[in-house]
Amino acid sequence: MSPTRNRRLPALLLLAALVLLAAGCQGRRFDRELTVHSELLATMAADAAASLEQRVGMPEILGLRYPLARARGLAARGTERYPGRPSLAAFEALVADYALLVEHLERTRALAGSGDAVDRQSIDEARRLARQVAEGRGDLLVLLGGEGR
Repeated sequence: MSPTRNRRLPALLLLAALVLLAAGCQGRRFDRELTVHSELLATMAADAAASLEQRVGMPEILGLRYPLARARGLAARGTERYPGRPSLAAFEALVADYALLVEHLERTRALAGSGDAVDRQSIDEARRLARQVAEGRGDLLVLLGGEGR
């Protein structure tokens, strides 16, 4: 081996190690973002269903749509960077379930007009969808805690 090559080898190994370390940090950061977004969506879904059930008023749709848009953006970025990850697929399913809840609440709001006029079937459907979001969050957290991510 030439003397120049011997001097480059440690630098190249250090560079390779830094690239791998940075990639690992990005992956852990993404996992934290998935966790935070899933917790937020599950909490908001539960709160929206509870307020509908307790007839304290209709949930604020714009307040539900903003985190949905942010979660969809995170999923899109994840698809570009981490295609095929089981945790990403679980997150996308959770986001889809949350979107179904928001759409259901919008329809319910349009039909009922106020929290007092909501029928039992609409309340039950909101509760079911909120449970589905919570279960999706649980599935995601299991995946993030495991090896397969």
